Amino acid sequence: MKSAGSATIAPPVGRRRRWLSSWALIQAPRFLSCGRCATRWRYRRTGCPFCQCQDDHRLAVLAIEGEGGLRIDYCEACLGYLKTYNGEGSEGLLLADWTSLHLDILARDRGLKRLAASLYDL
Repeated sequence: MKSAGSATIAPPVGRRRRWLSSWALIQAPRFLSCGRCATRWRYRRTGCPFCQCQDDHRLAVLAIEGEGGLRIDYCEACLGYLKTYNGEGSEGLLLADWTSLHLDILARDRGLKRLAASLYDL
């Protein structure tokens, strides 16, 4: 597991992530994941991985009832968002990304941007 460097570049492949996701356990550090190479690395608990904003008043969460720990974390400064879930991180990223398209649609309808690359374009 790598430590935080650039949040938008996957350390081993040196390219923009196909799917930048985040996972967290309660009272544990936050990790970002690369959908291209499956590398995970620590990232600070609060902060936008796209524009580096650390202002708690500009960082927000959109929780969806009945989604079982899946949510959207977004930044009001750059409007970038991440799909975030509470779990152990062993879930398949591409499958999780595909089965949560409704969150991308919800984010888009609220004016948020998917700043990490994706296998699909809405």
